[in-house]
Amino acid sequence: MKKILSVLLILPALSVTNAHAKYEEAPPQTSDSLVPATSTFSPWQHSVGNFSISWQGRDLTSAELVISLSGDTSHRRWHTLAGTSFIVAADASVEAQPGSGFSHLNEITHARCGGHSVEKAFKLGEALAISGKLDCSSLGQIDFVLTLTEVKKNQLQFDLKIDSDQIGRSGLLFASQPGEKIFGFGEQFSAFNFKGKRVPIMVDEQGLSRGAQPLTDWFDERSISAAGEWYSTYAPVPHFITTDLRSFMLEGAEFSAIDLRVEDRIALDTYTNNLVARLIIGETPLDLIEGFTLFSGRMRALPEWATKGLILGIQGGTEKVLDAFSALKQENAKLSAMWMQDWQGQRKVAQGERLWWNWELDTTRYPKWEEMVGTLSAENVRVMGYINPYVHELDQAGKDNYRRNLFKEAENQNFLVKKLDGSLATTGGANFLAYVVDVTNPEAREWYKEVIKTEMLGAGLSGWMADFGEALPLDSQLYSEENPTASHNRYPEHWATLNREAIEEAGAGDDAVFFMRAAYTKSPGSSTLFWAGDQTSNWDNYDGIKTSVTALLTSGISGFAFNHSDVGGWLSIDKNDLGTPISVRRTKELMLRWIELGAFQSIFRTHEGLKPNWAHQFDSDKETLQHIARFSNVYNAWHKYRRALVGEATEKGWPVVRHPFLHYPDEQHFWDLSYQQFMIGNELWFAPVLDEGAVEVAIRLPEGSWIHAFTGETYISEGADRELIIPAPIGTPAVLYREGSVVGKDFRLQLMNNGVISSNRG
Repeated sequence: MKKILSVLLILPALSVTNAHAKYEEAPPQTSDSLVPATSTFSPWQHSVGNFSISWQGRDLTSAELVISLSGDTSHRRWHTLAGTSFIVAADASVEAQPGSGFSHLNEITHARCGGHSVEKAFKLGEALAISGKLDCSSLGQIDFVLTLTEVKKNQLQFDLKIDSDQIGRSGLLFASQPGEKIFGFGEQFSAFNFKGKRVPIMVDEQGLSRGAQPLTDWFDERSISAAGEWYSTYAPVPHFITTDLRSFMLEGAEFSAIDLRVEDRIALDTYTNNLVARLIIGETPLDLIEGFTLFSGRMRALPEWATKGLILGIQGGTEKVLDAFSALKQENAKLSAMWMQDWQGQRKVAQGERLWWNWELDTTRYPKWEEMVGTLSAENVRVMGYINPYVHELDQAGKDNYRRNLFKEAENQNFLVKKLDGSLATTGGANFLAYVVDVTNPEAREWYKEVIKTEMLGAGLSGWMADFGEALPLDSQLYSEENPTASHNRYPEHWATLNREAIEEAGAGDDAVFFMRAAYTKSPGSSTLFWAGDQTSNWDNYDGIKTSVTALLTSGISGFAFNHSDVGGWLSIDKNDLGTPISVRRTKELMLRWIELGAFQSIFRTHEGLKPNWAHQFDSDKETLQHIARFSNVYNAWHKYRRALVGEATEKGWPVVRHPFLHYPDEQHFWDLSYQQFMIGNELWFAPVLDEGAVEVAIRLPEGSWIHAFTGETYISEGADRELIIPAPIGTPAVLYREGSVVGKDFRLQLMNNGVISSNRG
């Protein structure tokens, strides 16, 4: 066994100096002075590929490590604080409180190192090694080596090795300009600019309400992890880009935190004694994304069928699916697929109706399945399903109509994750218990891929939601024997590669689509599509519709080129059922506005939500049915442009939905935008209505003349420092393009051809 316990166990011989369960409560990184080396201070300079690396200053009190490009040494791309140690280390660990999820890991410091010396710098082939000694109080002096290597053009790798197994946390401390804005960190829901925050990197449930009162207090009283925190996310990535046009990332998967609370510095901590990071330099933000996705991987092109029309989320059996299809067809809707989560059956539990996690077709719920698939296929409409990496114990749960018992198959072959005490790892709670498949076990992977190929692709499914992946317990024993927090963060990557291998081995690698919510750094290289998880069906900026937009914009910076949200949101709460202080119910207005928003994302897909019979649905009334049919034609109208953006994404890693900063990095009035507006590619601008009762929106545009795609009206912008107020009644979203844009003109023409707007309008 490898050292799987190293990050979880507390060493009893050392006293704990501090412990923090909420990441933002940890004190900022202490600034320790540099320690004199054995030799006198002497500046030096070395070239490493296209980088110039120098040790500058008059003496130790002014010494700085400075990195620049060789052709522009006056422009500092990365540098340390004068006279200050830039290597940080501690004998430290993290542990999970029982029942607390992963948003409240305890960070425990037993003994921290103070300053360090810089002894010498020497070339190792094309790389530069910097050695020194850390002053670690009770642990004595500990040697370190920081090796700098240009691994790709304009990408400099930092490989820090600290020569002591007692060091459980290491980090880098470097300078930041006070006005520098910092964006990214994977899919985030609460902010776009993170300067002033400490950002933890730990895959976790998004949470329910995330600070919105009174629900957050109600959930926290029952489970400390249920409500979530502002930083809770299924898909964190230790990567950011800044307004200084530089990007920095950690290559490892151990739990880490990036501290941006002190305005003149950036502090990175990761729970290992071997930190590996990377500095990426570019001329534009899109250059930085292109450079980062060389490491993370780029997403495969979405198939044509998935991007032509609506993917309707529908449950309830064969007859209900065909009735929904007929209703939409009568309204001339453009349809790509019918997405049926319950293809494998459904059962009642205390929380309502949940799916059977036994991945085979339920022919009782879906009789005449093949006939239904054929009927839809004849109309060029695909069928999609659902899977996750968990299985139910069917006999214990009371299911009697099944061909295969996947739990028994997995248990008998030792394919299920076990905890350190030898018991099986579980998820889901007492009345919905499920067991976790070890997706790092090669034999288990082959078995689960066979399930996908036989039971899903073999049943005619063209895609599915590949759900979950964020709940691996930290006391798990995986086949891979990884560090606990690293294995937890990597689990979604393994889950993604398993799905990808299954479709490729089945010959459907370019045709099938699976979409995921849990992810880590390299997930984009394997997953075919992402979705933004389980938003609450309301208007707020804690967990509602606004956060779904923020999620698209943040994730796009970290390589999630194809992302989208559940149209309508997921979480509804009836206070009469659960005893919550308030109810949350999807309203008609929210559904109409979310339909408008969904039509301008990579994929246009609805979800019935947690309580389908209580939430407003696509066919709850005639107006909503016609609205979604109309906006399926809106989505279809920019199909040609969307395919061009899909090509850019696969070639360069650029997202389809973009924050204006990506194209206008010098325009500071865009920097503080989060959900208010976004760009589709570089041609279309959209300010969605995200507030109840609103009939107009404010939008900031670069100077020039702009055409409203739906009305044809011209708007003159004097610059992004001034907002334009655009009418936006339901059915007429504020989508604009620059006067003369070929893409914009074509979009407007296709809106006419699809019958969305009349040819004489505007």
